[in-house]
Amino acid sequence: MSIKHWFKVAALGASILALAACSTTNPKDSATNGVNDGKGSLSSKAYGSGLGNEKGFGSDGQSADAKKMQVGDQIYHFDFDNSSIHEEDRPSIEVQARYLVAHPSAHVLLEGHTDPQGSREYNIGLGERRGNSVADTLKIQGVKPEQIRIVSYGAEKLASPGHDESDYALDRRVALIYEEK
Repeated sequence: MSIKHWFKVAALGASILALAACSTTNPKDSATNGVNDGKGSLSSKAYGSGLGNEKGFGSDGQSADAKKMQVGDQIYHFDFDNSSIHEEDRPSIEVQARYLVAHPSAHVLLEGHTDPQGSREYNIGLGERRGNSVADTLKIQGVKPEQIRIVSYGAEKLASPGHDESDYALDRRVALIYEEK
């Protein structure tokens, strides 16, 4: 295929993406009624924290998978000592990216977390690398860097107080939180 043909395919793809972005909804207009927690972010009550009940249904009857495909606060988990995004999380990150591209005044905070294994310094760095992985994926989709803020807590804010692998797996995460400006 010629380069000219590839440019046509890329232009068509960009047009389709732009149209899809125009059809996204405001998180406050979703079926969850956009509960605001008064702290400048949309409440996890409205969108689910992503912690616990991962495979089942929430109190609103929606599966965790369905919630991941909505615009709103999300939790993305990582493997031990790793900052690579799981393939199953990419569609959810793309949903958030489409919303952010269509709403340039919207901003997100990416909170990087780790399990308590490793030194404080190492965990802060790993949490930041995890946040950067999600940020890079958003930026590739067209989100402006000024719409993204990253903070790493390392192991300072554990999701689960236990000390076994299932608890540690919950601690290895990036929380994507919408901020109001």
